[in-house]
Amino acid sequence: MNFPEDWGPRMSCQPPLGGAPVHPLYESIRTLHENQLWSNLVALAPYALPICRFSGYQSLTSVTSGESSGGGGGVLNSKQRQQMTCLLGDAYFEAKELSKAESLYQESLQLASQVKKHAGIPAKGQTTASQHSTIVGQAKKEGSAGDDSDSVPGTSEVDIKYKLHLCYLRTNQHNLAADILQSIPAKQRTPKVYQALGRVYQQAGMERPAVTCFKEVLKACPLAIDAAQTLMTLGVKPKEVQALTSGATSNPCHGLDWLDGWTSAYASFTNKDYTAAIAQFEALKQEHVVLRTNLNVILGQCHHYNGSHAKALSTLQAAHRSDPSNLRGMDVLACLLAKEKKLKDLEALAFKLMSVSEDAPEPWVATGYHCYASKKGSRAVYFAHKACMIQPKNVEALLLKGNVLLDMKKLQDAISHFREAVQCAPHRYESHEGLVDCYMAQGRHREAVSAATTACKSLNNSPRSLTLLARVLHKDPLQLSMPKAKVCAERALAADPHHLPAVYVLASVLEADNRIDAAIELLRSHLNHQSTSQLHLMLADLLGKVQEEVKAMDHYTIALNLNPRNLPAQEGLQKLEQSTDTGLSGAGGGGGGGAGGGASSTAAGSAASERTYDIDMDGTSGDGGGGGVMSDGEPVGGDLDESETEAGIWSEDGDLTLAPTSNRSF
Repeated sequence: MNFPEDWGPRMSCQPPLGGAPVHPLYESIRTLHENQLWSNLVALAPYALPICRFSGYQSLTSVTSGESSGGGGGVLNSKQRQQMTCLLGDAYFEAKELSKAESLYQESLQLASQVKKHAGIPAKGQTTASQHSTIVGQAKKEGSAGDDSDSVPGTSEVDIKYKLHLCYLRTNQHNLAADILQSIPAKQRTPKVYQALGRVYQQAGMERPAVTCFKEVLKACPLAIDAAQTLMTLGVKPKEVQALTSGATSNPCHGLDWLDGWTSAYASFTNKDYTAAIAQFEALKQEHVVLRTNLNVILGQCHHYNGSHAKALSTLQAAHRSDPSNLRGMDVLACLLAKEKKLKDLEALAFKLMSVSEDAPEPWVATGYHCYASKKGSRAVYFAHKACMIQPKNVEALLLKGNVLLDMKKLQDAISHFREAVQCAPHRYESHEGLVDCYMAQGRHREAVSAATTACKSLNNSPRSLTLLARVLHKDPLQLSMPKAKVCAERALAADPHHLPAVYVLASVLEADNRIDAAIELLRSHLNHQSTSQLHLMLADLLGKVQEEVKAMDHYTIALNLNPRNLPAQEGLQKLEQSTDTGLSGAGGGGGGGAGGGASSTAAGSAASERTYDIDMDGTSGDGGGGGVMSDGEPVGGDLDESETEAGIWSEDGDLTLAPTSNRSF
């Protein structure tokens, strides 16, 4: 690099009285950094960096020519240049100019290695004690001793490598992020380095080194709750976690006696024992009222994963009311509000979350669910993709995107998203159900059976997973799996006698076996405990088949009272009324007409026998995934309400070109 002789800063190089000289540019950059004036630093950087680099050239020239800089303030020493590039890199990082930040951090690392190289501190055995102390003192005087005890916090080699790893992560260079963290010697790793390295190992599927890293975090910081949660997710026993956190809970006067109970409860949560987790968290909530808001979030998630959507909705709404700025668990709340079609509450939630932060996935997921519930499919996919860009393996975003693509008949794309959701969270029932629905929509019955069987294994044969398998077996095109479907439905009801989806499947299986009386008895027995529109609809259809028209009309009417938009109930009631009117007119016309009326009296029963039920696995109504009926009986209507421009915005992201079609129910 050749600089003109007269190039460079023209300033007074006289040192201040009574102290070592300090370059004014270096001092100004430190002051701006300490006051976090990032925009000013970014504006100053194009002028400061050439001066910094020229100072390095000038210093090198003076060394090679045998001249001394005299310790004046006109030339930056190596340590100052290394710190300046790091501080300017921080400014670009805060301004989200990650490429410039990355290059400056790398330059700062190179300067740091030069500082160590040119320090020239030999081992004590190679020189006398007086010579060694003289060399070290001279190196420290020049500010280039090369150790990590920096005068400016955050400019050590460890800190720079940590910042470089953040740049790599935000630019999706995960391998480089792992490499730069692993290059930090074990003795120099701080808790934040161990936390970051543990995350990298976890995402790469390297569980054993990840466990080691998170344990190091807990040893240094006993209240690192996220590290404790991750350890239990990775299979570490709660007693080991409690042993690492015992330093914070040893004195009951500190008010941290809840931590051991919380650890046991969260261990039950990670082990998919949601019933035990709910009981333990409820006990904690009663004992420690101050923790109620945070415990409501995890309780709502437990209820949701356990299939108790009504309890999950009320619990998460209570958590949101007590802390509207909380983001954790609000994507689940958005999903539940969309299921219940509470569009006003969902819109308010999405607006509030977006005002809290746009850098978290939850606001985008909530906005996506609002678009999904409003039948704006392309917008929903766009917002779900935004959430995936922020957090690539966000399960709620993957489920939202998969469901919308399934409704839009983009089945292969939906399958890829549901598969990824199964890999990220095999404990989530919704991911397995979505994958099964995709296979059923493609007519791939064997793959659907395999996916449902995997769900049973992953969910420990829970009632929902057994019901899912029973539903798939019930729809066997060759009708060879009916006995297995009956066994699975009965096992689901044995585990949970009030699990309505299993009741629906079992009743359909009994009807297919021409055991109409047994199906009627089953439905009537469950109507004594709970009343839903779907139960009354199925019972009315069966009563119509055995010529009990009056009772069938009563149940159709009840079904419509419970859900006025239940179209199958409306159709069944109309056909019954028509057949009754035809029968009366035929009886008045004579014997032949009476025979005709008798034949027409079975019209409702035959129509009911032709109806197939797409069982809603959430328990209240028919699933619109294959039958073209929404969960409340409303027909899936028309095109999506959006412009071609909005769909074009999504196609520009390079993912999918989505044509507006009808939406599936939740």
